[in-house]
Amino acid sequence: MYLGEISDTKIRGSIGTLFQISVYAGILYNYILGSQLDYWRFQLANLAISILFMVTFIFAPETPCYFIRKSQDQKARQSLLWFRNGQDVNVVENEFEDLKKTIASESKIKVTLKTLLTSWSSVRCILLLQGILVFRIFSPVQTIMAYSDLTFASGDTFIPTQYISILFAFILLLSIFPSTCLVDKAGRKVLLLVSTLGCAVFSLISCVYYYVREHQRVPLPMVYSYINFVSICGIGVFFNLGLGPLYNPLTCEYFPSNTRALSGAVLAFSSATIQLVGYMLFYVLYVTFGMYSNFLVSCVVCSFGVIWIQLYIVETKGKSFAEIQAVFSQQVR
Repeated sequence: MYLGEISDTKIRGSIGTLFQISVYAGILYNYILGSQLDYWRFQLANLAISILFMVTFIFAPETPCYFIRKSQDQKARQSLLWFRNGQDVNVVENEFEDLKKTIASESKIKVTLKTLLTSWSSVRCILLLQGILVFRIFSPVQTIMAYSDLTFASGDTFIPTQYISILFAFILLLSIFPSTCLVDKAGRKVLLLVSTLGCAVFSLISCVYYYVREHQRVPLPMVYSYINFVSICGIGVFFNLGLGPLYNPLTCEYFPSNTRALSGAVLAFSSATIQLVGYMLFYVLYVTFGMYSNFLVSCVVCSFGVIWIQLYIVETKGKSFAEIQAVFSQQVR
């Protein structure tokens, strides 16, 4: 939400992907240190990052939206100038006035959890984003990261599983950067479609590999382990094109400022619930049917996701918050 409120409309999507970059950097950091340090030193290494963030972020100003909602226009103007460092003062002033008008019109309605969940416009946005959450969880990059050793150990590997997990995390980190460059050019919806379709295709390839390996009595040639690793990396690359990085920007863009915090809390709760179900289901399917079943479910869910995204997701590329809300208002009518 913070990144969305401080970003210029033209680069809001790109800025929003920075969160996912930080996530992958943290995962790679933990995979590397976790394979080298004992538990106590591992916790200290993670604590150091948290302290570094706290010490540096304390100097960052509040968002202009926050100050406007608190009727502190001068601080809001200074905050916007700080974030738009180098831009023409008149351009920044025009943006400030537009932002002020948008927040003023949105703040006329007091929002509670009851009004949020009884407003069709808000419920529709929540359902759209929960759909993205389902496709993210069953893509299945996040569950692979949680069960990386189990996933790779279930197949043949050309290097030890702890190192192949590090290699996978490194590829995930590198593959996030194309979406940072493309999101404000190609648009959110196009990237989500390509991302979900790619995850479905590569999930099918891995499904076939694990099924053959688990049901074939003759050992597979080692070359197939490379094919499977490339396939799983393919899932990660396509995940990072849309499903991974675009959820957070859309969460900020789909809701007006007066419901953004409350809707974010609702989505955070549903996200944790869906993730818990996804992680539990991954292991249950593995034990009951075999690893191939997880990739089969991923293929089916992502295939459905392609149709769902095409039909329902609203494009927000290049639109201001006011323009996005105008689109949703027209659709509700």
